Amino acid sequence: MNEEELTPSQEEENDVLQEAEEETGTLSEEVSDEEETAEKSVVKDQVGSDGYKKQRRQKRYRAPLIIAACAFAVTILFFCGWQCFFNTDIKGCWKLEISIPDSDKKAEYNFTFEDNNVMRYQTGGQAAIGRYFLSKKNGKDLLTFFLTNGQNYPLSAEFNYSFSGNIFTGRHLSLTDLSGFLLVPDDKDADSENVAAKQKITGSVKENDTTYYVWDLTTPSHEEFKQDKPAEDFREDKQLTGTWIYKAEEDGFDYTFTFNSDGTFEQRNFESEIHGTYSVSDGKCKVSFYSLSNELMDGELAYSVKDNVLTFGTHQFTRTDDKNAYKIKSSVK
Repeated sequence: MNEEELTPSQEEENDVLQEAEEETGTLSEEVSDEEETAEKSVVKDQVGSDGYKKQRRQKRYRAPLIIAACAFAVTILFFCGWQCFFNTDIKGCWKLEISIPDSDKKAEYNFTFEDNNVMRYQTGGQAAIGRYFLSKKNGKDLLTFFLTNGQNYPLSAEFNYSFSGNIFTGRHLSLTDLSGFLLVPDDKDADSENVAAKQKITGSVKENDTTYYVWDLTTPSHEEFKQDKPAEDFREDKQLTGTWIYKAEEDGFDYTFTFNSDGTFEQRNFESEIHGTYSVSDGKCKVSFYSLSNELMDGELAYSVKDNVLTFGTHQFTRTDDKNAYKIKSSVK
């Protein structure tokens, strides 16, 4: 359909209308610019020139700050989720409970893995201190540790290890004993299979006709030294109360004794720690504690204190303020 042709008078009328519309638009833009300028002038009058510039800068930086805050929140949520459900860090204190043969009681053992590959194995009133190492063997995670029990008797073991659970249901550390490490053998001459069976260890796996026993450890836990209550008629010797250190002169190691005013004592050296009770009578000191095998151990020695020197049996100690003042001497590693 062809457009209707306009007469010269109609064309002139259209041109006039178009010019009027253009002038109106230009006027509207000028009015808008004037209104914006007026608004800015009002804001400047209200907050001042410096305040106005500050508001503009705040608006300019607000979006990046919001983005950074969101990214930080996502990172925190990811880290918390990993800690809750996927944490495979062995560090911390893990508890192992084993049924005592022919009893409804359970024995408790605490394994604490610290920084710098330091390990503590605690049960009864004693803790053995040593080193642990994590590695791979035959494609499986391997835990190896070396301990002593304070009497130069080496304790060493190898375990395959794995983790399960989470912080809500409880984290579990599963240790598969590859070396026949025994905790509390009823008979020191018994073979490992019979002893392990008596101890009713959590479970077992069989590989290549060899049975390996599995321990199930849980966390969080903390060391609880087993010790009897001091005697009701305990009498404190204030000369004895405090911490004393024995310093080895030749190859060997220092150790400390701490006698507390409540009838408890602590003995520490670089490889073990003992907590127990003591009593004094007629110039003799009797100490009692539970060993790593949960046996009650005790001994009695004559003692005397003179000029801040404690003579305990055949050893002489000097007073110190530091329970951990012991040092390893020369060739002792």
